[in-house]
Amino acid sequence: MARKKTNIGMEEMLKEVEQVIENLQSGNLKFEENLEQYQKAVELLKECSLKLEKAEKELIILEVDEL
Repeated sequence: MARKKTNIGMEEMLKEVEQVIENLQSGNLKFEENLEQYQKAVELLKECSLKLEKAEKELIILEVDEL
């Protein structure tokens, strides 16, 4: 299940990941649902990581421009 990139903010993505963790820990999901939830969380975390990398690069550029 490939998740398309979203325009939601980091906070919203992390809230979704927290919800997935709660769902997984509940023990109420079937195996397939657990797998889908896990994949969703992984995709969200990958997107968060990409956004953080982009922000870091932008900060480095700003710091260099100030020198």
